[in-house]
Amino acid sequence: MLGQTNQVAGMCKSMMMLIRRLTSVAIRFDAWEETRVQR
Repeated sequence: MLGQTNQVAGMCKSMMMLIRRLTSVAIRFDAWEETRVQR
């Protein structure tokens, strides 16, 4: 049971890391789009 809980916690942590990475990429892409439009 404890091992299963640990596994779920690890999955949640990796999911959060993935979401954070995706959001940072999206923010960078938005900024790049803005600079491209202004030019």
